[in-house]
Amino acid sequence: MLVAALRFGTFTIARAWQAMTSSIILIPGMLKPLRLARVYGFLVERGDGVYHPGGGQPVCSLRLAQKMVEGGWLVKHGQRYEPTEQGLKAAE
Repeated sequence: MLVAALRFGTFTIARAWQAMTSSIILIPGMLKPLRLARVYGFLVERGDGVYHPGGGQPVCSLRLAQKMVEGGWLVKHGQRYEPTEQGLKAAE
C-alpha cells in the first residue's frame, strides 16, 4: 500500500504513512483544496462544487469533499468544510 501512495511522486515517506493511517488515502487531487482550506480557514459548498470564499471556480467536487470528510481531512459544518488537524498537517 505504501508503494501505491508513492507512485504519485508528490508524497514523502512520512506523508504516505500519515495518509495510510486514515481510512481514505490522501491523493494529490486533495492537496489543493486542503491548502486553500488552510489559507482561508474553510471552504464553501455551492450547488455544483466546493469553493474557497469568494472563489468563482470550484476547488473540488462535492464527492471529493465528502471523501475528504470520511477520511478525516475535513469536517463539514452546514455549508462549510473546515480542515481537521490531520488536514492542516497534510496541507503543509
